[in-house]
Amino acid sequence: MRLPWPDRLVEDARAGACAAHLPHLPALSARDAALLGSLLRDGVCVTSLEELGLPGTAAMLASATSLTERLAARRHHPDHAHRHTVTATAQDLLDFPAILEWGLGTRLLDLVENYLGLPVAYDGPDHFYSPADGREAGPRIWHRDREDRRMLKIAVYITDVGPQDGPFEIVHPAFRESLGGPGRGAILPQAELERRIGPGNMEKAIRTCTGRRGTVVIAETAENYHRGRPPVRSDRSALYYGYFSRFTPTPFFCERSPLSRAQIARIATGLPERQHDALLWRRFLPAWKRIVPTNRIRV
Repeated sequence: MRLPWPDRLVEDARAGACAAHLPHLPALSARDAALLGSLLRDGVCVTSLEELGLPGTAAMLASATSLTERLAARRHHPDHAHRHTVTATAQDLLDFPAILEWGLGTRLLDLVENYLGLPVAYDGPDHFYSPADGREAGPRIWHRDREDRRMLKIAVYITDVGPQDGPFEIVHPAFRESLGGPGRGAILPQAELERRIGPGNMEKAIRTCTGRRGTVVIAETAENYHRGRPPVRSDRSALYYGYFSRFTPTPFFCERSPLSRAQIARIATGLPERQHDALLWRRFLPAWKRIVPTNRIRV
């Protein structure tokens, strides 16, 4: 598919930046290289906290478990009773710093940087608690993310997630051409997406990522349509970590974290240079892009 000229300019600039950064990509272990291969081939890979064995995992999981209990109680408050998803607030993330810190681990940044081909911008974590109400709304509807032309989301299941418990689902890259991708038009309404895939192809087109507590799903969410299937049996709790490049052409769609820029700057103080720069990625944008206001779009 031939791209409009503005999109070709963006893609050409990105290709040039990737070529310049290629000699600086960090080396990966054989295990992490296999994860990268799965991402490049299938747009998604499924692993677990145990298999990854990353530093800080025990503290992160304990914090996420406590936060899940807090969100589960909050969903019964009148302010949240009508919502399809209960999300963590900035104060929640400040109360449990191990959640954000886990996403800055060196091995995760190495994997993401090799996938993007560019220095990493870390958009921080979100914690989504999804009641089992079967509603198709918000992130439960098929969509593509718009933070960048290429990006990764890492989901960590804090509860067991079976087929009826709101698993992450993603459309296989083989269907990308017929559905469009970044720079290929507007995001399709759900009915149109299902029409283009065709009822006979839905089963083979969609990968449903079920798993026990501690399952980790790493997915390309800008190029591929995805959703959280509406839970109908059990409430689902999951962390989502967002990563894209510091050269994103669409900074308005970034900054999805509930944390303010000032709060993020305070967290970054004293961190190693790489983690500091990943958190404060806006400083690497051209001056005209840095005037873009904070994104107020939330789940």
